[in-house]
Amino acid sequence: MARISEIPEGDGKIVKIDGKLLAIYNDGEKIKVFSTICPHARCDVEWNDAEKTWDCPCHGSRFEAAGKLLKGPAQTGLEEFEVKIDENGEIKLF
Repeated sequence: MARISEIPEGDGKIVKIDGKLLAIYNDGEKIKVFSTICPHARCDVEWNDAEKTWDCPCHGSRFEAAGKLLKGPAQTGLEEFEVKIDENGEIKLF
């Protein structure tokens, strides 16, 4: 399980929740959760700490920390998931 305390404000991390790899970003107000799968090449994106972006190593697509497409060849942003934070600070999928 992933806890909100494991993801500092302004940081992103790949975690496994309920058997799914997810890209999680803490914007300081809300946890944003996305599929790690690039909509173009279906490769898993990686967190770029220097640029604060999600980058696809296969064909170079880049996404904002909040999942919006910055640079293709992908044509759409990352798929977003809704989550809740339980009383122990664990991130759970809806």
